[in-house]
Amino acid sequence: MGHGLILALLLLTANPKVNEQVVVTAKAGSAEKTETIDQSVMDEFTLLNAADLFDFFPSLSLSTRGPGGVQADISFRGARGNQVGVLLNGIPLNNSQTYHHNFDIPVAPEDLATFSVRPAASGGDSPYGFSGQVNLSTNNNQKERYNFAYGSDRYYHIYAAQYGLSYLLEGSDGYRDNTDYHTTNITWQGERNGVRVFTAFNRKSFGAQDFYAPYPSHETTETYLASASWKNLTVYGIRHDDTFVLDRDNPDFYTNDTQTVRSGFQQEFQLPHNIFLSYDFAANNISSPVLGQHNDHQLTVKGATILQAGGWTLRPGISVVDSSRGEAEWMPFVGIYRWIRSYRVSMEASRTVRLPDYTELYYTSPVNQGNAALQSESAWNVDLSVGRAWWKGTLFYRNESQLIDWVRRDEMWHAENIGRSRVWGLEASAVIGNWSAGYQMISRESSTNLETKYSWHVPKNHWVLRYHGKDLSVIYQFLDTPGLSNASVLDMTFFGTGFYLKVKNAMDDSYESVPGIPMPGRTYLFGYRVNGPLVNF
Repeated sequence: MGHGLILALLLLTANPKVNEQVVVTAKAGSAEKTETIDQSVMDEFTLLNAADLFDFFPSLSLSTRGPGGVQADISFRGARGNQVGVLLNGIPLNNSQTYHHNFDIPVAPEDLATFSVRPAASGGDSPYGFSGQVNLSTNNNQKERYNFAYGSDRYYHIYAAQYGLSYLLEGSDGYRDNTDYHTTNITWQGERNGVRVFTAFNRKSFGAQDFYAPYPSHETTETYLASASWKNLTVYGIRHDDTFVLDRDNPDFYTNDTQTVRSGFQQEFQLPHNIFLSYDFAANNISSPVLGQHNDHQLTVKGATILQAGGWTLRPGISVVDSSRGEAEWMPFVGIYRWIRSYRVSMEASRTVRLPDYTELYYTSPVNQGNAALQSESAWNVDLSVGRAWWKGTLFYRNESQLIDWVRRDEMWHAENIGRSRVWGLEASAVIGNWSAGYQMISRESSTNLETKYSWHVPKNHWVLRYHGKDLSVIYQFLDTPGLSNASVLDMTFFGTGFYLKVKNAMDDSYESVPGIPMPGRTYLFGYRVNGPLVNF
């Protein structure tokens, strides 16, 4: 009742200015369907790593295995893993080995211009957008800026940027045994003769206590990304290296090295008469002593247009995905938009698919068995939104088929297509002055009652409350997740002139987002940041 009262008070006390306009493009549909925060909001809340970005929207949540986002599975509207597209400047980061590496994001929040989330019903840009997608867009990092922090568990954060180059060092000794981590990010970007080049490197070295087995495990991942863009054409390459040690005290007992490489190019065309066309070609390669050596490629072609009829705006379109691993998939989408009296009204629908990753296909261990015969997942997505400039409500529905998960049979987990599932949900959000509130409710009906590893550990109820003032910013989250105890997490940041004090999990709540892996209690971070030179002469 208390959470509902917060949102009700925000709605009843509002006196907003209403912008009576619905902006619809053939490429993306309605602008109000995409939720976005920009660099000014990230600065207001002093975000220190990519995991902090996912606290802002109730539609998003993380199943986190450690601090600092060392490894986290992204959930959106009840879907998770590679059912959620992760893009950096429009380039898909989804890892073909396993979605556990999708969070190896080679940029810091300080590098970003915007962070946005978009539902699949809009007809996404990524072949991984089964339920939706997040996109991180970088700024040019030409201006000098710094951010330093130190805190509990010997946490450290060192960030510097200028002339298109940025550097981040972040880490901690850990909040319990074997939870230490050390992260390095380096980015560089520049532009000449209309060609924009972007490069990024990420290295994570972390204790993986209880991540996959009851051993003091350790993992090191490295991500290399390079892209070049000219006009509407982008060419890119991504390499990801993963070294997993089952027992860090005895590396010879079991060590696995896996390398994945993706290269591709994508291009967009905005044609006369409101016609949009695009294509995206990607080639994937994996080399692993456990998963083997495999290659595949896929081509995605997308087209959409805008039509006007009787005050309604109609956006029909279709995407076609042709993969070397299976038959071509047709994915139609449509959107209908209108301003009715003082309300924006929109309805969107789409079909989406997801190919199994290589771990689901080929992984074999004493307790896990992949399945090379897995079929692609598919879904129909529908959402209906009503809102004004300061609030929005959305009803959404997803009918899922051939879902993939790991199913326990005797003492082993088997990768299987577990059947069908129907997901209903409600989202509501409001922004009033310095306050904002959001809520998401999800209900799932499954055709199976099998014991699975991952499918159901997503929040059923998720509240987010934010406040930013001159000297204080607050983010509060309440998560009600089946199979886990409720989480009530309050983060606070106090500001001075350049200096700040951040208190994470200020109420010292004991909670888990992955079964069996407790999250940190209350921690303190003291920092200093400056936009400009450290010393003025």
